[in-house]
Amino acid sequence: MKEIRVLLADDEPVIIRGLKKLISWEKLGTTIVGEASDGLELKQQIEEHNPDLIISDISMPGYTGIDIIREIHQAGRSVKVIFISAYQEFTYARQALQYGALDYLVKPVNKNQLEQVVSKAVSLIRQETEGERNKEKLNHYEQRNHRLTIEELLDKLTDGNMGTADTSMRSERTWDLE
Repeated sequence: MKEIRVLLADDEPVIIRGLKKLISWEKLGTTIVGEASDGLELKQQIEEHNPDLIISDISMPGYTGIDIIREIHQAGRSVKVIFISAYQEFTYARQALQYGALDYLVKPVNKNQLEQVVSKAVSLIRQETEGERNKEKLNHYEQRNHRLTIEELLDKLTDGNMGTADTSMRSERTWDLE
């Protein structure tokens, strides 16, 4: 099973150290692939590591967490975002949720709260990944089946085995190909 790649971002180094030690990331099937101390560094880390999950302070120098999640949302990326903040302002939380944040945790973050929301994120990411794999398989089978049907019809045409019943089927199939 694929490990979930996590980025941590906060302009207070003590918060990042605390997040890293607060829960057992490995037991949750996650790996911390990067850390950022401001919004500019977070943008760079996102491009470099292509994370599945970002846990970020909402208010940082450079770009705010809202700026980052807005860009993620507009780009159509499937990155999950959890915000942590010392601010209990409703407008921040509302904006975060508007752009698809999974949760908005208020500092100090407790262990159970963080484990629950990270577990929820991991579950969602795994479901989406499985869904995408199933779509790819279905597409592959549909294309293969379509190609085989065309080849069978062409074989019948070249062998002269197309009867009157097959002719009506052929004209219907021709419409499918257009």
